[in-house]
Amino acid sequence: MLRSLLARGAYLRVENGRLLCTAPEGGLSAQEVELLKAKRDELIALLAAQGNPAASPDALPEEPGDKQPSTGQERLWTLCMLENVAGAYNQGLALRMTGSLNIEALAYALSRVIERHEPLRSRYPADEGSISVRIDPPRPVELPVVDCCGSSDPLAQACAQAAEALEAPYDLERGPLLRSSLYQLGHEDHLFIIGVHHLVADAWSWGVLMRELTAFYRERALDEPFAPQPLRLNYFEAAGRARRAMERDSRVLQADLEYWKAELQGAPVLDLPTSWPRPARQSHEGDVVTFEIDADLRCALEQVCRRAGATLFMGMLGLYQALLARYSGQDDIVVGIPESGRMHPETEALIGYFINTLVVRIGLTDEMTLPELLGAVRSKVLGAMEHRMLPFDRLVRELNVERDFSRSPVFQAMFSFPGMDPLETRFPGLQVTEVMLPRRSTMFDVTLWVTERGGALLCELEYRSDLFQREFMAGFAERYVTFMRQVISHPEAALMRLPLMGVQPQQAVVRGRAGRSETGWATGSFLGWVREQVAQDGARAAVLDEHGNEWSYADLWAWSARVAAGLSVRGIGRGSLVGVRLARGAPMLGVVLGILRAGAAYLPLDPDFPDGRLRYMVEDSGAELVVSDEPDVELGQATMVSPEQLLTSGQVPAAELDVARTEDLAYVIYTSGSTGLPKGVEITHGALRNFLGSMSREPGISSEDVLVAVTTLSFDISTLELFLPLCVGARVVIPDHETVTDGYELQACLATHAATIMQATPATWRLLLDADWTGRLRKAFCGGEPLSEELAREMLARVDELWNLYGPTETTVWSSLQRIEAGEPVTIGRPVANTRIYVLDRNGQLVPDGVPGELWIAGAGLARGYRKRPELTQERFREDPYVAGERMYRTGDLGRWRLDGRLEHLGRLDHQVKVHGYRIELGEIEAALEALPEVRQAVVMARGSGEDRRLVGYVLFESGRQLLAGEIRRRLGETLPQYMIPGIVVAMDAFPLTANGKVDRKALPDPVEKTVPSRRHDPPTGELEQHLAAVWRDLLGVAQVGRHDNFFELGGHSLLVLRAVAEIKRRTGRDIDPRAFFYRTLSQIAAAEG
Repeated sequence: MLRSLLARGAYLRVENGRLLCTAPEGGLSAQEVELLKAKRDELIALLAAQGNPAASPDALPEEPGDKQPSTGQERLWTLCMLENVAGAYNQGLALRMTGSLNIEALAYALSRVIERHEPLRSRYPADEGSISVRIDPPRPVELPVVDCCGSSDPLAQACAQAAEALEAPYDLERGPLLRSSLYQLGHEDHLFIIGVHHLVADAWSWGVLMRELTAFYRERALDEPFAPQPLRLNYFEAAGRARRAMERDSRVLQADLEYWKAELQGAPVLDLPTSWPRPARQSHEGDVVTFEIDADLRCALEQVCRRAGATLFMGMLGLYQALLARYSGQDDIVVGIPESGRMHPETEALIGYFINTLVVRIGLTDEMTLPELLGAVRSKVLGAMEHRMLPFDRLVRELNVERDFSRSPVFQAMFSFPGMDPLETRFPGLQVTEVMLPRRSTMFDVTLWVTERGGALLCELEYRSDLFQREFMAGFAERYVTFMRQVISHPEAALMRLPLMGVQPQQAVVRGRAGRSETGWATGSFLGWVREQVAQDGARAAVLDEHGNEWSYADLWAWSARVAAGLSVRGIGRGSLVGVRLARGAPMLGVVLGILRAGAAYLPLDPDFPDGRLRYMVEDSGAELVVSDEPDVELGQATMVSPEQLLTSGQVPAAELDVARTEDLAYVIYTSGSTGLPKGVEITHGALRNFLGSMSREPGISSEDVLVAVTTLSFDISTLELFLPLCVGARVVIPDHETVTDGYELQACLATHAATIMQATPATWRLLLDADWTGRLRKAFCGGEPLSEELAREMLARVDELWNLYGPTETTVWSSLQRIEAGEPVTIGRPVANTRIYVLDRNGQLVPDGVPGELWIAGAGLARGYRKRPELTQERFREDPYVAGERMYRTGDLGRWRLDGRLEHLGRLDHQVKVHGYRIELGEIEAALEALPEVRQAVVMARGSGEDRRLVGYVLFESGRQLLAGEIRRRLGETLPQYMIPGIVVAMDAFPLTANGKVDRKALPDPVEKTVPSRRHDPPTGELEQHLAAVWRDLLGVAQVGRHDNFFELGGHSLLVLRAVAEIKRRTGRDIDPRAFFYRTLSQIAAAEG
């Protein structure tokens, strides 16, 4: 009888020995009134036995467990049981109450609300791996009061404690799933909090809860009778009705399912740039950035939306998706939106988890305008609402989404703008204001919550704090408002081409991210600096080689003058181009200096290159003469001469030497071309001088240094090795080809010559380290390829200073640099002197800090262009939109400015691949592979196309430490998401290298031929392994389960995991953590259980 009365809103209490009953009008029949009178004494005794004269049916037995959860509850419960969601699904409200608060009335009111709504006193124990429902009897709420009056800042202390209380995990099996507290801040000043788990209440429920809470409070505090309308059905009856409706309306559900399958086919994952690598498993750690859209801006957007036939909700959602597109670089954006799920009017008065999730997928184009965006969003939102009957949990199941524990399925960004009336907070005698508490957990990568606040819009940007820095998300919030203003001001402009910052902020970024300004460095030729060193101390050693040549500055200068003279008598001078095909050594450097002193430019021709390639370079460049050790070799129409022939040609007056001007060419160097033919890059004396001047300052070199030059002349970084020492009076050592390609010979060379500085690519540094190099250098320069953190750690143990250098040939060797410190991330730092580096999106707009874009380089180091390729020059060298009259170069590299002001190189744009909808940066996987102790070096590529496209990892193992592919994948799974783990692993004896010492990716072998064995089938051993295997066989319907198998790889899914755990407990009595099934093999699960 009591349960029936309570379900209809009746309430019993004992006062002064009298049994009082409050019930809604018409809530009690005449027969029930008579029955209450007849049972009066028994009811008083029952209530009194609980030690509290208020209505407290604690003595009643627990209600029968015959209630069924909703389908939404079932999925959410499973998710909470399987994953460490912490407080991600906790909801809470904090109200500051100033005035004469009746604490007893507040507790009474909360008690009445809990009695009226079963979900608030429900709990959900597991029943053989499945969810079950238990409803606890109503109990009076005990509202604890925490005294914060003694604190120097009572509100801050209360908020901190309240946030911690609301974030604390709930025990879904034991309950309760509602908690409340009161914090006393001072006289007539309190903070009241109430929290629930999302499993028992959705956003709509808060409106119901607060309306009833204030009404019941008034009833108690002011003695104003409140008789709420009886609930026509309770939550679990509504859930049952919904289940039956789904079974009955199977055709409607099928139509909805077909709609969603078509709508979401090939939907991508959101790939927002993260501040830290994405963990293999979602942690749900979160934070919130709060901002406001003022009433004027809100009205302006509303007017634009109205003209387009859209709502404010649609406008806010569309701009959110457009900004996500700008930040991610994607043009296909999927966002989840909540839908009340209350299909029938009688459910509107209920508290419970009705909410369903819909998905809005928008394709954006570079030319899309705001009205076009609003039209697209309107169409998609209406389509989603038309097909909202299908529960989201079933959609996820039917889509068979590939499991990825690092992010939520289907969508990773949420948008919520319920548009409901503000919560009822009118408590008599109290001034009540909502207090925003910090949130430390979240369900998705990013969520934008929007609520009405007196004409303005309060926005809360909730985000995963294990992925994003707070400053980054604060920038996102700021740009959301800026972007909104921009599109309202220019409604017909292309959304994706609008700047995300104003003119002044743009200029501040350009100035703040430029290299040091040095006006004198980009004028003239570096030869003047060399001449000064000759004049200061010509007897100092300048260059020596492995052939016994040891020349002083005076020797080198005189020798180069004789070469210049020999060139001059052959008609070579300013504007000429001379090829250099010489073996490594001092004469090679002398010839190059002689060419430059004659006013000509040099064309490097590595003797190890095929003659056909050299011939093409000579003919394409128009070189008039080639200096070669083998003058009989024919390279096109160019005249071939030896150094000796030049030296016997006489002298020229000093006044006719060193005539090069700033704009004259210093060298033409050929780099690989996309057409398969190399292209010549023209570098001027001014650009080269600026580079050498900048390098002399930072990373720096002194006259006491000895630099060993290991790079081929055909690689532009050789200009640092050959020329920089001469500019400061240092010594350069030029070993032969055999020495620089043998790690043992190279370390002997370093030791013999007491080297202090060396510059090399990562491949060459690795060659040296693999030869057990134990020497020490004052400075090490690394560039040409990305410097891995593992290689950096090894080098830091052997050098005083390690510098990471970056730059394309087209901007004169190095354009940025960073000294690498132990424990610090490896970046490419900041621009060199007189250089600017922009990070631009595909439409040429500056991107915010933290957002990847293409690197464009401007400043004094830019090449003149590509030799005889005006179209290509025009394509790659563009007008600088931020500095009038200057140009910028498009690198094809991906990078971003970090929030600390350092530049991060993210690889080549053509090394960023897409596999099964996921955009992947291969360098991140390579770094994870190289972090394994058994792996010396790794390269990752995407092979195949379409559904057959897969990641292939090429690995060079440490000697005698080869791993099975399955073990590699398991270990990678501890740090990388599943989609980033290579499906094929290929063992390499050595990596093929290009002539410049870089890994030749095109020469990597067919992955099928050298695949590392994945795993072998071994039958289960031991009692627990055999039990596990038997359960897996029964649940998965497979004939064979081995000890190295993984539950999911055999076809398991989340719901089956809980059933497997329950069955294993029934058979063995062991409680196994269900999360172990996701990433461990059968034998590993058994071993973890001891």
